[in-house]
Amino acid sequence: MTGSGTQFNMNVNEVISNRCCQLGRHALGKQTPVHPNDHVNMAQSSNDSFPSAMYIATAVNVTRRPRPCGSRLA
Repeated sequence: MTGSGTQFNMNVNEVISNRCCQLGRHALGKQTPVHPNDHVNMAQSSNDSFPSAMYIATAVNVTRRPRPCGSRLA
């Protein structure tokens, strides 16, 4: 992959869209009711979605799954 990674980021948007549809028991690949660009990306630069998803995943994992050895640092 070269450049800004736009294709990769749009693929991430489509995966998120399909996962939302799957959780809502809607058909996959139809882009309704959750559209990759209109709803996941909110018509922003596609390069914004993936880094945001990574920040959210990191925050969730840090707060929900702390390492047991972390409590021994004190």
